[in-house]
Amino acid sequence: ALKREVSGKRVLLVRADRGRTLLKDELEGIASEVVQVPAYCNADAENFPQELINKIQLGEIDWVTLTSSAIAKRFATMLKNKIDLKTTKKLKFASISPVTSSAAREAGIEITVEASEFTISGLIQAMINYSR
Repeated sequence: ALKREVSGKRVLLVRADRGRTLLKDELEGIASEVVQVPAYCNADAENFPQELINKIQLGEIDWVTLTSSAIAKRFATMLKNKIDLKTTKKLKFASISPVTSSAAREAGIEITVEASEFTISGLIQAMINYSR
């Protein structure tokens, strides 16, 4: 949708310091210039609090929402050797997109639902539909 709006123009993309460059890649060659500037930096947490791990192990957590590939990968890494996600039957995973689902599966996470509209609203709707 942006392609005809930015044709021949200069574009500034303000975004996170990491993530996919799909928008930049798509606009390059159409816009006269595309500059990408990070507005904030993402930082990975080192560990989950033990209280959260205990809740997962006790089956007190029903859903985990995965809103990016990086989150899916980091979630799996942080729980590695603490919880076997394949044996945690009660825990359900909601993915925001096919890209996120693919990264989750590669990390050993079985996706329960995937949003058909790749937004937070779409993610919530997928969870509601599943629960009905």
